Amino acid sequence: MKFEELRREHIVFSYQMSPAVGIRGERGGFSVTLYGNGNLRCCDYLFGEEMDTMHIFKLTKEETKAIYDCIESSKERLRKLPNELNNGSTGGDLNEFVFLDYAKVKAYNIRPKTAQMMKQKSFSYCRQYWKNMKCEDTILKTFREICQVLRRHKIKLTLKECRMRQDYRLKVTFQE
Repeated sequence: MKFEELRREHIVFSYQMSPAVGIRGERGGFSVTLYGNGNLRCCDYLFGEEMDTMHIFKLTKEETKAIYDCIESSKERLRKLPNELNNGSTGGDLNEFVFLDYAKVKAYNIRPKTAQMMKQKSFSYCRQYWKNMKCEDTILKTFREICQVLRRHKIKLTLKECRMRQDYRLKVTFQE
């Protein structure tokens, strides 16, 4: 899909983090969704309950295009990703990513792989999860590029949190 064809109902990028376990009523993750019209919806959740807060911010056309371009440049790799990744982890955080209509992926405890981490893993683990690790690298590379674009505009997105200036452009807040 071309950038000019994007509309408000099209998801350009989405990320949601949900902990697998927690205490009912405590912080239970968050989600960030960028729509084709530049609306950036950020939601915080309570564990075992519905949404706690929702903020909607308006990104400019240029900001939205910069994120679109990050995804578009990786589209061939993103299209090859499976819908679910398995790195052997069963608890912790569920990470869900949407990159335009190229990829929609669920993974548990997705993390950047460093040389030090790989030295600590056994050879059999690396052999068993090699394909998964390559898929995670593809996701994280695109995610980091998107985070860098957002950071230039005072929005800090990581795998664990999303923070932004409270005065950021158009802001609509819903709270239960």
